[in-house]
Amino acid sequence: MDTFVTVEHALSTVLASARLTPAEAIPLAEAFGRTIAQPVVSSGPLPPFDTSSMDGYAVRVGDLDEHDTLPLAGTVHAGDPSPPDLRAGTCLAVMTGAPLPAGTEAVTPVEWTSRDGECVHFPRVPTHGQSIRPAGGALAAHVEVLPAGAVVTVRDIGLLAAVGAAPVT
Repeated sequence: MDTFVTVEHALSTVLASARLTPAEAIPLAEAFGRTIAQPVVSSGPLPPFDTSSMDGYAVRVGDLDEHDTLPLAGTVHAGDPSPPDLRAGTCLAVMTGAPLPAGTEAVTPVEWTSRDGECVHFPRVPTHGQSIRPAGGALAAHVEVLPAGAVVTVRDIGLLAAVGAAPVT
């Protein structure tokens, strides 16, 4: 004799026998497809400091109101620890993602400039804040990025890594 079971009855039967497993801390590389046991909260802002959104030159806008050529005082690469302060009357070459030196008011795109040795010519003046990605612009500190119960996707692994949630529970 055939017996039919409704989807609802089958689901309730399965769920009645399901048991939660204890939470465990696992490496991010093993987190895909797993369920988050407790909310994940960002510990700090992302990015953690002002960064350049493009290759160019860190400048004080007022310096370019007075001069169209500034001496190059150095270069800041993405990943550099603490860049030197931007001294008045100078510029610093900055790469995309580089931390911006104190005193930077704008980043002039490299395409807007020309360079002659250690002097950079600025035919156009950037606007205040141009090409600067502010600290916390992508994510503020102490924000829940994944709730408990979320199933970890590939995208989530990148987010977990960015907020320093490794290992993840």
